[in-house]
Amino acid sequence: YFYFYYLYILFIYIMTPRLRCCTKYSSQPFPVLRLKDFTRQDATMTCNIEAVIFTTVKNRQICANPDDLWVQNLNKLTETEILL
Repeated sequence: YFYFYYLYILFIYIMTPRLRCCTKYSSQPFPVLRLKDFTRQDATMTCNIEAVIFTTVKNRQICANPDDLWVQNLNKLTETEILL
């Protein structure tokens, strides 16, 4: 009985989508050529900071402060479709 209960809990854990959010910023800029995509994170009760989440070509996620100059410059590049 315990075995099936354990499998059930494991199944629920695996199937439940996880909310990923930034809790701290990376201060290290990275090369534009490594940028694949980005999204914005709003501050909520779960995700307590505003952030820009950059995804690299290797699918690594980097959390950045939207007020940092290097972040704003990368956003401008992507919004003007230089990266596309």
